[in-house]
Amino acid sequence: MSGQSVVSLIAALALAGSCARPSALVRPESGAAAAAALDPSRIHAVLVNGGGSRSINYQSHVIHLEEVLGLLESAGVPEAQIAVFASDGEGAGKDLATRELPAEGDDGWLLDGTPLERTIGRPMEYVSTSLDGVSLRPATQASLAEWFAREGSALQAGDVVFLYVTDHGTQGSEDAGPRGNAISLWGKTEHLDVDELADLIDGLPPGVRVVALMSQCFSGGFAQLVYGDGESSPDGRVCGYFSTTDDREAYGCYAENRGDDNVGHSIRFLEGLEASGRMETAHAHAVVNDHTPDVPLRTSDEYVRELLENAAWEKDVDAVAFADELLAEAWDDPGRYESQIRIVDRVGRSFGFASPRSLAEIDTRLDQLPRVSEPLQKHSDAWHDAVRDLSRANLGRFLEERPEWEERLSAQKLAALDPEAARALGTELVAELGPATRRDRATYRRLDDLRERATTAGSASYRMSVREAALLRMQTVLIDVAAQVYLQTRASAAERDAYEALRACEDLALPLAPTVLADREPFPSYAQDIEVAKSVLPAWMGIQFKQASPDVRSKHGLQDGAVTVQRVYPSSPAEGAGIEPGDVILGPPGAHFSEPTQIREWTMLSKVDVPRRLDIVRADTSIQRTLVPGAHPGRFPDLPAPPGPGDAAPPLRLSAYRADVPSTLAGNGPHMLFFWATWCAPCKAALPELMAYSDATGVPIIAITDERPAQLDPFFEKFEDPFPKVVGMDHNRATFLSYGVSGTPTFVLVGADGVVQATSTGYSREKGLSIEGWRWGG
Repeated sequence: MSGQSVVSLIAALALAGSCARPSALVRPESGAAAAAALDPSRIHAVLVNGGGSRSINYQSHVIHLEEVLGLLESAGVPEAQIAVFASDGEGAGKDLATRELPAEGDDGWLLDGTPLERTIGRPMEYVSTSLDGVSLRPATQASLAEWFAREGSALQAGDVVFLYVTDHGTQGSEDAGPRGNAISLWGKTEHLDVDELADLIDGLPPGVRVVALMSQCFSGGFAQLVYGDGESSPDGRVCGYFSTTDDREAYGCYAENRGDDNVGHSIRFLEGLEASGRMETAHAHAVVNDHTPDVPLRTSDEYVRELLENAAWEKDVDAVAFADELLAEAWDDPGRYESQIRIVDRVGRSFGFASPRSLAEIDTRLDQLPRVSEPLQKHSDAWHDAVRDLSRANLGRFLEERPEWEERLSAQKLAALDPEAARALGTELVAELGPATRRDRATYRRLDDLRERATTAGSASYRMSVREAALLRMQTVLIDVAAQVYLQTRASAAERDAYEALRACEDLALPLAPTVLADREPFPSYAQDIEVAKSVLPAWMGIQFKQASPDVRSKHGLQDGAVTVQRVYPSSPAEGAGIEPGDVILGPPGAHFSEPTQIREWTMLSKVDVPRRLDIVRADTSIQRTLVPGAHPGRFPDLPAPPGPGDAAPPLRLSAYRADVPSTLAGNGPHMLFFWATWCAPCKAALPELMAYSDATGVPIIAITDERPAQLDPFFEKFEDPFPKVVGMDHNRATFLSYGVSGTPTFVLVGADGVVQATSTGYSREKGLSIEGWRWGG
């Protein structure tokens, strides 16, 4: 995709209309009677942070627990009625990753992306989880089951269990579906899936209501709790609010949020709950103001979505068209749906979308958005890779010049450091590395430029992920509007009762004094992100490459940055320049590449459509080619699929190890291509049948390996069994790649006309060569 096409797509999605940001007073939904605040003595809170393991048991989880505890205290919930399950409970083990300890000084970033980043660049400090005045219970199945069996069984009708989860979550298998989604508990094998939690809830006394607030990945699967054992209709006994859908990760899985404790569904929801006292209003606040890829939803949202999908299926119509038909009826009386319209409009303003009024509009935008976000993500990845490569090269040069650091940075000594000592060592190293890097002005400018582009591209790409989530939020609200029409005009009494029961369950109110809460500042405009897209669009050459081998570099006196071309992408600038697989690219005349992957950085920073000369070695001959870099396509063009029966066999790009190797197969009679390796036991096991096939049919075999004479010579000195006469070496793996070889042995039978007749990968006596009409009796 060209830079212009990316920009045009962004413009096509841009907001039309006013971008003014009115304050949003926290209020009940229009037309809905506010629920009376619940007597806090009837609330029993169960707070869960399983953590999984200490390396991923983040301090943000404990901050969430502290927020909830403070809110419950303000509401007057008795301490004795609050149970907190956190990692290993009161165990003395250091189970909580509290903070990274970056090396002090302004140059600590020079270790990012290097092997020293995690050890001394940003070592993690671990402590034992603790909350002032709170006795922690272990976050295990047994401990939770004990609460439900003891405290839970003593509850009375009218009591409410407030179940709060801030944690990691996993997605169920395809067979299990959303009911297989699980909350991660403490320990590698500890988790709690939907069915297991439903069993615990089922043991509570009749009349006890459970209201959940969950912020883990794939938390939307727990909306299935409303169906009890999976067969029951919702009765309002269980309901909840969730950070995202059953098939999406939550905000914590995005690197952009690392170290930021003031983001995500849980923070925004609790912020809204503290200001309003109502779960319903807190949910609306999170929908509008959560600037992460979370997609907040309620149990009632999932219920009506399934209701409409089932109704559309029964009518044999498209679910989106059916919902839009209902929405068209709703807009005949828009005042009835004012609260929902206001939420959709607020989301539109917050994230830069014109406010939609149909699911078809949203689907169109959801189809378009990846055509913008995916190239931006590719660009971000490419810039970050370039920063990492240069950072490693810079650190490597620094250490080569200062051998005294080698012993201090040995793996054994680094492993023995505690976090504070690691940070001190990192600070000492950076104090020398920073000035040394700045003295190398060219390298420092390169690093600074690449880092800025990587950060800019990453931020823009992340904002596109958030905008996708915003579209899904608006979709959820519009489905709710369509469902209102369905419930009023088409639903059964049982369906209406189930919906009303869920809504009543969800409308939990706490005795908190309401305050005015304004919407957060909106995202940067699409126009600003258009400029970002232009500024971070890298140039592109269109090759796969690897560092030239030591033998090649030594033979021609080449620097470490010389690369061997493995593959040239079709219709790429490299193909237009006449660059071929096997070429060794040295770099521009007078400025050959000195670092193993410098060619990538050089290409990305080149000006699009401005010709650049490159020195190349081809078959021991020095040549020059003129490359005209193009705009990065965002994703690499689809490579030709591996040839199958009926396809033309790609040319062979091999060097001969034994006997002559043809470059083309068409017109040279049939051949059996045998992709193999000296270490491959199944390859050797296949040889008797392979040789027998050749003897019986007269089809010659070409044995193709990506190994070099240093491996082949000792192998053939000792190997005495029959072996194909023709052996070709594929040093650059160009033939392996063009034939799509995914493992050895691979057999490709090519006819006299150069067309593939059969292919097979792997070998066993039972499987054989898998050639039609051939059966070996040996």
